[in-house]
Amino acid sequence: WSTLEPLLPSALSTVVPHLLSSTQDLYIPKLHIIQLEVVNEDSIANAVNQVSEIVGEKGLDILINNAGIGSDKPLNGD
Repeated sequence: WSTLEPLLPSALSTVVPHLLSSTQDLYIPKLHIIQLEVVNEDSIANAVNQVSEIVGEKGLDILINNAGIGSDKPLNGD
């Protein structure tokens, strides 16, 4: 577990940065928050580069994809 490098790409970093900062403060240097917009090719490439710089030759042990959809309407088709 000593080489564990959790990475958290998340759109939440723009929505609730104070929560992510608090979480990151608890786990530095093992937690890296990387913003990623999955429908934007430049954002994907940037995230890949960031991950490569962080993990290097060790590779990636864990990836937590914390993406979600927010809506103020029911998701039942109405």
